[in-house]
Amino acid sequence: MNSAAAWMEEELCRRWRLNQRGGLLARASRWRVVHWLLLQRLGWHRWVKGRVFWGDPIYVLTGEGVSRGILPFGYAELALTALMIEFLEPGMRVVDVGAHLGYEAMLASVLVGRDGRVVSFEPQEQIADWTVKNLRQFPQARVLKAAAGQSKGKAEFTQCDMARSAFSGEGTDSEKGVGRRYEVEVTTIGGALASDERPVDFIKCDVEGSEMAVLRGAIDLLREDKPLLVLEAEMPSSSKLRPRVREFTEFLDPMGYRGFSFDYDGRLRVAQLGSLIEGHANVAFIHRSKAQRLTNFIHE
Repeated sequence: MNSAAAWMEEELCRRWRLNQRGGLLARASRWRVVHWLLLQRLGWHRWVKGRVFWGDPIYVLTGEGVSRGILPFGYAELALTALMIEFLEPGMRVVDVGAHLGYEAMLASVLVGRDGRVVSFEPQEQIADWTVKNLRQFPQARVLKAAAGQSKGKAEFTQCDMARSAFSGEGTDSEKGVGRRYEVEVTTIGGALASDERPVDFIKCDVEGSEMAVLRGAIDLLREDKPLLVLEAEMPSSSKLRPRVREFTEFLDPMGYRGFSFDYDGRLRVAQLGSLIEGHANVAFIHRSKAQRLTNFIHE
């Protein structure tokens, strides 16, 4: 881990511990955004400029699910953030499918540096322009206002209301908080990447139930590049494999991938699938040829 990543790991832990303790110090640490937090309490939705835990500015929407973590704390997807800090290195290539506000793509851009590449897919009309704004400060990052899927074409997209915009997607239940439905452009990951954006080292895919379509469309890339994968599944309720995790495993195992669970409690915890009940919906898969990258963290 380089010095920048080590500092980010320490700062993430410091913020997490401060927020866990709560009290006066935690409240005082949020004084710069207290007016935006007041708007949030009043139920008002406003685009405002916050800061992520490593210091860069980010546009967030008061009252929106992901923004509710970033605005006061500076981070979202805590366990995924810790995993990215541990795994990503300067010069790597990252793909973020379902980038939403672009928080993970921003984090990846800092970790891979100017010599790396970060490509984000975000088809949601009400969000994509803000994704572009948040990533404009990183020349190594590129945003596609399209969905990734099994093949090139068009697909019907379900857009939830702004407060629940993180749940929008092709697989979203049309009865839950829908703003509207419309067609979006779809491409495959490999078909969208330029030559200097390969080989891919890391893919995060959060597309509300359409993850398998993305994987099927990227099968050649998975076989050739062997990237680390972070995929959204159902929220865990027991140690049993969830239906989507089982489907991921059956698809990826023949290609040499091994699945694992991960979480964060002040340090990154990594374990074989079924031995850790995570506090989030993500699972990860690493190719067996690269498993040594996380050996120190995996507990059988």
